[in-house]
Amino acid sequence: TFNPSFGIQYRLLENLRLHGSFGTAFSVPDAYKVAGKYEVSVYFPDWDYWWRQSYVGNADLKPEKSNTTDLGIKYAIDNALNIDLTYFTTRHTDKMVESTLESGDKTYINANKSNMNGLEINAAIDFGFLADNHFKLELYSNWTFLFNAEVEIEKEGKTLTQDMLYVRKSSGNFGLSFAKNNFSTRLNGRY
Repeated sequence: TFNPSFGIQYRLLENLRLHGSFGTAFSVPDAYKVAGKYEVSVYFPDWDYWWRQSYVGNADLKPEKSNTTDLGIKYAIDNALNIDLTYFTTRHTDKMVESTLESGDKTYINANKSNMNGLEINAAIDFGFLADNHFKLELYSNWTFLFNAEVEIEKEGKTLTQDMLYVRKSSGNFGLSFAKNNFSTRLNGRY
């Protein structure tokens, strides 16, 4: 599989840059999605209840392909301050999604189309510049906000649009890192 990607960056001013990129991706379905039958069971002791779900592989399942385009702007001052805002959009072809068979078993099918777009915000400030960069003490944060994450499938002759499963509308991480000579440490949080 040929998966090209490229990026470009243009300096508008000394500390201000525009950037963009385009990339493709490819994902092969695992063996459980294309063959056989298996069952997932979970026991809930408080109710003395077993929940069971059967899955059936789909031999006609195609690999998933996608392409992503992003455009952004970055402001940076001598590695002391970095702020980056990036808009991205991803289009999937043959995205693999769960579907329910008439028997109640689950299987996997390829969606007609699937799109997601959003904004990434990255910011960091290094307080080491106050001490002539003899050490690094960086406060950082990275956030992703999805505006849209939908998948379109055919079901019983109708086209249905639904939100993608297992995709967060927002996520982020933040923290503080310190480095001097051969020592480094980091305190990180995730939302």
